[in-house]
Amino acid sequence: MLRVNLGQTLIALPDKAKIEEGVQELKKSLDQDGDNAVAWRLLAEAYATQGKDGLARYATAEYNDRIGDKRQALVFAMRARDMLDKHSPEWRRATDIARTSDPDKDTYRGLVKDDRM
Repeated sequence: MLRVNLGQTLIALPDKAKIEEGVQELKKSLDQDGDNAVAWRLLAEAYATQGKDGLARYATAEYNDRIGDKRQALVFAMRARDMLDKHSPEWRRATDIARTSDPDKDTYRGLVKDDRM
């Protein structure tokens, strides 16, 4: 929790280096507790501030997955997949989130098709 608080403080500062330091603290906290929804939300905010839109959408998908909002998790996971490098760890995790978020049949087929490419 201390890392999350430190990360939150750092990402609120108007200094790019401090924001990056905050991102690193939040990532370390998630290495210890990947289910911390607050840390995912803060990480999404930090990525958005940095202009890393794909990663911001990915972190938002993780946040929504953690709080149980499967519909929003699916929406943000699909947006993240469109913006991230295909087959990056975040792209793969976004795919996992989309698959477990009750996608409709057409969306699911698209997910399976993308995995084969």
